[in-house]
Amino acid sequence: MGRRLAALACVTALVATACSVEPLDDPGIGDRALTSIVYAADGTVLAEWHAGENRIPIEYEDLSAHLINAVVAIEDERYWTHGGVDLKAVMRALVVNVEAGEIVQGGSTITQQYLKNTVLTPDVTLDRKVEEAVLSIRLEESLTKEEILERYLNTVYFGSGAYGVGTAAEVYFGKRVSELTLGEAALLAGLIRRPTRTDPFLYPDAAVERRKVVLDKLVELEWIDQQTADDANAEPVVLNEREALTQAKFPHFVEEVKRRLLDDPQLGATATDRYNALFRG
Repeated sequence: MGRRLAALACVTALVATACSVEPLDDPGIGDRALTSIVYAADGTVLAEWHAGENRIPIEYEDLSAHLINAVVAIEDERYWTHGGVDLKAVMRALVVNVEAGEIVQGGSTITQQYLKNTVLTPDVTLDRKVEEAVLSIRLEESLTKEEILERYLNTVYFGSGAYGVGTAAEVYFGKRVSELTLGEAALLAGLIRRPTRTDPFLYPDAAVERRKVVLDKLVELEWIDQQTADDANAEPVVLNEREALTQAKFPHFVEEVKRRLLDDPQLGATATDRYNALFRG
């Protein structure tokens, strides 16, 4: 009981310091790197160009219901009902942290994760968590749930150099995000927590095990039935050919296209402008 009272006292202290947090405009995906794709006349992908982060932006309408549900189920099951902060998750994490004497568990919502991915430092401190919580509440007052989820899925890291679910679908499965099966969607959703340790290229067994965790959570929430989960778990994991993503086809032709574009004044007045247009969107 004493530890729970201590956790409650922590909540009171956090609320008392919330007024010191500066307001923040929605960061969107800002000037984060996007990916330019070079196509042949028949639609074949010849090369992908990006600076820094490999990112193919998507819109909310591109997302299937099973992808949305898989991500929400495993990352923030009360996403559609909370106001930016999940008080149940916060209290659970506070109790665990007080018992441990240090911060060992977070209660971050998708909104909080989005802010952490875009504008906040990765520090695990009480002050940072207060700032994260306050800004999340403010952001939810200015954006819809759909807009926040779209931004989150455009910025979160899925491993193998893939930033955003659009890129992850291409990198791992060679598909558009709208084409993902339930099994593929669950596998991608499972990567978010620990993208390196569950990378299906490197650790296929861990990725499949994590996929099952996501599907089991969907069943627990009654968002799918057990038979649907069993069918998705039985799906073979057919990964994209990794080498095809790292080596351009017809390299001399692609290099000539790049050179001409970087010299084209229609892309920008200066060399820097043209580079940013080509590699950063």
